[in-house]
Amino acid sequence: MADAGRIDIESYDFADKQGFLASADEGKTLLRSPVGGGRVELFRLDPALWQRHRDDVLGRDLSEDERRGRPPEPPDVICPP
Repeated sequence: MADAGRIDIESYDFADKQGFLASADEGKTLLRSPVGGGRVELFRLDPALWQRHRDDVLGRDLSEDERRGRPPEPPDVICPP
């Protein structure tokens, strides 16, 4: 039982350091700003929203080959209990 009590957490990796100012909606909506200054933005951890935006940009859904080449799905749990 070496892993007893361990919580398995997946995370999002950002290119730059981020400052998270506030959260709402169980951690799925964040106010963020790049560390060192910059514009405060609303950031939504919503895979369905990302997919709709991607499809709008591409003008179509992904092909099967494109689906196989993409990274794994985002985690189901945003914030651990």
